[in-house]
Amino acid sequence: MMNWTPRSLDIPLSFLGEGKHKAEVYEDAPDAGRPPTHVDICQETVDATSPMKANLAAGGGFAVHFVPLR
Repeated sequence: MMNWTPRSLDIPLSFLGEGKHKAEVYEDAPDAGRPPTHVDICQETVDATSPMKANLAAGGGFAVHFVPLR
């Protein structure tokens, strides 16, 4: 997903619509720039107004799976 320039991105979640969602986040681990195979996985509850920041290592990536909460 990335070239070789690390960066941080602010991702708006307004596309989620109403209600809460579980976000399962797959992102580069803090040391991912050295061995680019380390990844952190976390879960959080978000809605359309929640801030989300992607910190991407050189050659890294970021993915989120959203599931609506009932």
